[in-house]
Amino acid sequence: MTWLIDYLDKNRQFLALKIMNLEVEIKARCLDPKAVKTRLKKLSAKYVSQVHQVDTYYQISDKYFLNGQPKLRIREEKNKQQIFLEYHVPIDDFKAKEYETVLGDAKIGQFILEKLGCPRGLVVDKIREKYRLGKINIDLDLVKGLGSFIEIEIMNSKSDKTLKTIYNLLEKLGVSKNEDVSGQSYLNLLWQKKNK
Repeated sequence: MTWLIDYLDKNRQFLALKIMNLEVEIKARCLDPKAVKTRLKKLSAKYVSQVHQVDTYYQISDKYFLNGQPKLRIREEKNKQQIFLEYHVPIDDFKAKEYETVLGDAKIGQFILEKLGCPRGLVVDKIREKYRLGKINIDLDLVKGLGSFIEIEIMNSKSDKTLKTIYNLLEKLGVSKNEDVSGQSYLNLLWQKKNK
């Protein structure tokens, strides 16, 4: 199955991919989402939307669930009735490249991936509230089986100050750096919980 990772890495310029983004992101446990929402309002952050996302991961390697490994998933946005095929390549704990294209039918996508030798893996089910503050995206996630989290990201920024900006906002929102789980995907956290 590593052939699929190699193929995607070597041939991505030939694939009909809708988006390739570089994201700089931190993720932290959010012990008091209500207080964070109050602080977001005080900072004049714009509420964007709420979405129910179901991410079905596919086993492109035996270690697909580990941090630092590429991830292949089908994301269904249930309340928006949108479906995406996404390939996520971590660069380090804070940066990743994301490739995404729209799918017309999740079941056909699942069928194709399984026929290509990528068995279905774990499923991450979450309710996400999206906010925006200038160029910063803030997501408050309620993840089934894991609890509440906050993700703060800036897209396509190459500035060395990007992480500092994100951590400053995290502090303003009252979230402790001790709750930082950057570099860990929900997939990895769920896998750890299921395998305790």
